Amino acid sequence: MDKKTTDNLKEESTWLRLVFIILYAILLNITQFVIGVVVVIQFLSKLFTGKVVEQSTIFGQNLSTYVYEIIRFLTFKSDEMPWPINPWPSGPPSDDPGKEQSAPMARDSDRQEKEQEKKDSESEESDSENSDGSDEPEEEMEKAEKAEKPKKDAAAKPKAKRRVAKMTKIKSPPKSE
Repeated sequence: MDKKTTDNLKEESTWLRLVFIILYAILLNITQFVIGVVVVIQFLSKLFTGKVVEQSTIFGQNLSTYVYEIIRFLTFKSDEMPWPINPWPSGPPSDDPGKEQSAPMARDSDRQEKEQEKKDSESEESDSENSDGSDEPEEEMEKAEKAEKPKKDAAAKPKAKRRVAKMTKIKSPPKSE
């Protein structure tokens, strides 16, 4: 073995991290069980009362953030150790804004920037073609903004109910005697 490998094997912090990796791997398995309990509680609550338990929803969010922090630590994405070393998470995870994006995310943002530039150039061209001193470009921009906003499909919820209704209305074949 070369000297660099020998030095790496003697690195105390790496071996200490292994201890924490084992500890957090155990905690990750425990949290999976707890998440299962939360799922069952939420399902039963929705089934019998028609509502979910708000405290369980908040706890579920915090628990999923905790799992995210554990995975970041286990995969060496972060050196910051989750609870019990650091405080229990509250709310959705917050990544370090100063860190570099991963390659797929960076590609997505580049693609989105190019699409936005293309839209901007197209709108500038249409503005120059339609410039007659009126307020029409502003009205067109407002219409375009409204069109870009995602519209909620009002019929989506009833469709789901219809499917359930169709499934329950299936008649069994008549019994032959």
